Amino acid sequence: MSDDELSFLIVTRQDQLTDEAAHDVLNRFIAVRDAVARFARDAERAPDEVTLVLSDIGFDDAGTLEDPDNGDATGMVFGREGTYVLVNGKTRPTLRARSGAPQRWRVVNSAKSRFFVLNMDGFVFTIIGGDGGLQESATTTEQVLITPGERVDLIVTPTGAPGTELVVRSMLHNRGYGSFFRNVEDILTVR
Repeated sequence: MSDDELSFLIVTRQDQLTDEAAHDVLNRFIAVRDAVARFARDAERAPDEVTLVLSDIGFDDAGTLEDPDNGDATGMVFGREGTYVLVNGKTRPTLRARSGAPQRWRVVNSAKSRFFVLNMDGFVFTIIGGDGGLQESATTTEQVLITPGERVDLIVTPTGAPGTELVVRSMLHNRGYGSFFRNVEDILTVR
């Protein structure tokens, strides 16, 4: 591959996974770097790089992890989704950025069933790659759909005065049959 860095999730045979084991496997992310290519890229003053692992988790009324088999009828149709969205294991973290400085975001959806549709209030994302590696040419969009187990490489150039906050939200995605049961969720703040 021409990619100087590969990112992937550890995968195992699906028939050997319980729901709990599947959650654990989907939350393991590995980045493999080529030291020579990285040195060349750094010499060109490439953008900052950030890895964002998106996931979700649920707790019952007693504060313990929800049973992986719960989810009632909605969970049976669309898969179990937790009530808390996590980015790198945290709820609504803040990502530091320099205004006008491009960042490469390597985003991985490690949630078991949740679809993420990233949006930053009209801000344009530049998609440079995905599961198949780097694209031949970049594409731009205001929303980025990331399905479970998928990854996407983005270039994001935050703008605004120092201290300005940009909120990254997960918008609703129509998966059919009443899948709009969730709300738009703030998942990350860029400052």
